[in-house]
Amino acid sequence: MLALLGLGVIAMARSYSIGGAARMGPGYFPLLLGGLLALLGALIAVKAYLAAPQDVIPAADWRALAWVPLAILLFALAIERFGLVAASLVLILAAGLASRQTRLLELPILAAAMAVVAVLIFAKGLGMPLRIWFF
Repeated sequence: MLALLGLGVIAMARSYSIGGAARMGPGYFPLLLGGLLALLGALIAVKAYLAAPQDVIPAADWRALAWVPLAILLFALAIERFGLVAASLVLILAAGLASRQTRLLELPILAAAMAVVAVLIFAKGLGMPLRIWFF
């Protein structure tokens, strides 16, 4: 997946001027990072292929494959309408349901703590113009 993402970044970066090392164009840095990401993804895939027994294919974790993208989608839909705090809460609560080991009593505490951290980092620390509350 990392290798495919890197290749996608490379493809998009090629539509910009690349330039050279002395005069970098807007596509130079994304092209470089995409190449590194593709290389790392390929190395990780080869290492995993060589290390794993060839006759054992792990079953897909459908619960995680459903909840994690849904959590990201819910965050994207909630961030502008309800603010950073509510969107962060929704993200952590939904992503927490992806694991069978999640303790439902600890999840709201984690979500609240992560919402505070998100506000401190993105709104206060980085000064991003994000709506914090829905009102």
